Amino acid sequence: MSKLLLIITFMFSMSQVLAKPGFPSVIPNGSENGCLNCHKFGPGSERNQFGQDFAENGFAWEGLFDIDSDGDGFTNGQELQDPDGLWVEGEEIGDPELVTLPGDDSDFPTSIKDASRYINFTNIFPNPATHTINLELFVKSSGNMEVVLLDMQGREVASLFNAYVVMLSQKNLSFNLSGLNLASGRYYLGIYINDAASFKPINIYN
Repeated sequence: MSKLLLIITFMFSMSQVLAKPGFPSVIPNGSENGCLNCHKFGPGSERNQFGQDFAENGFAWEGLFDIDSDGDGFTNGQELQDPDGLWVEGEEIGDPELVTLPGDDSDFPTSIKDASRYINFTNIFPNPATHTINLELFVKSSGNMEVVLLDMQGREVASLFNAYVVMLSQKNLSFNLSGLNLASGRYYLGIYINDAASFKPINIYN
């Protein structure tokens, strides 16, 4: 047998082992994306961050639903239509058509309208931030706007702003982080207005 054929045979065998065909059945709506839930390019390829978290968790769904593995601002549960971790293996849950990849930060739920339909984001600075975050935006449509700080698991750690904003107005907001006792790391600013939301990454160092 030639060396090339041996390599091809080995790679095919490894892809069958690494893909773990049965694993999509132990996460909610796993059959929608199959091996791409856990692997970057399909069977046998490198695991994405969700795949790594899944493996470290003993290939169990419990304990993963409230984590945001790919850091796109949505928990694994939100992406797989089980935001509260209520799914039971073998049963259907949520809307399969709304499922997104929990290990790909470029694929996330879009059923929530983007806040950019109501506001234009001008600047968020400094990034990284230490004691203060400044948010500059232009309001295109009036409505109640809320700004919260979310951790990597999508949990709210601080409410920064909540007020009615008037259309065609410039808002320059400054948020004092002192006293929040935040650990250094990556966070998100969640900006909610009317029926829409946007999530902007921010690094905080203390």
